[in-house]
Amino acid sequence: TGQLQVDNSLIARENLTSVLVDRLSKNPDKKIAIFTTPGVSVQQLVSVLDDVYLTGGRNVQVDKVDG
Repeated sequence: TGQLQVDNSLIARENLTSVLVDRLSKNPDKKIAIFTTPGVSVQQLVSVLDDVYLTGGRNVQVDKVDG
């Protein structure tokens, strides 16, 4: 499984939704950048994108980074 970071701090996967709700309630138009590394499965990415969408995130950018 991959690691999740928000503002350079590692967070547990089960905490992602609450972090997103907190951030998006303050600024619904907040830009969300999702960076994937080799080894991140499409299923993992879609799961994170689902969480973003379901918590109100609409301004999303997905990009990949090397290792």
